[in-house]
Amino acid sequence: MAFPTKIMISGSIYTVTYEDEIIDEDGEVLEGDSDFDDKTIRIKKSNPKAMRSTIMHEVIHMAIAHAGLQELLAGISDYTEETLVCALENSLFPIYSLRGETSRKKKVK
Repeated sequence: MAFPTKIMISGSIYTVTYEDEIIDEDGEVLEGDSDFDDKTIRIKKSNPKAMRSTIMHEVIHMAIAHAGLQELLAGISDYTEETLVCALENSLFPIYSLRGETSRKKKVK
């Protein structure tokens, strides 16, 4: 499966890169990272299922940013946005599985 190099989120085009390692400013190793201002998403190279999940996760973060909800969520708790993103990711991620199953042509005998 080919992974996207561009994704449109709320009318903005994000460049997606795939990297061997992603480390944040605190030295923490990440599976993915996204930047609203630079319109970039970085995904750690790993198995396809994990990469698809991480893409969905980062897209949800950016959708929240475009909706103007980051500051609202940050005011509640440091972990509120991440909790919401994980919940949505786990709810929406099966779309990939269904899409592959329903789009496959069946052989007729």
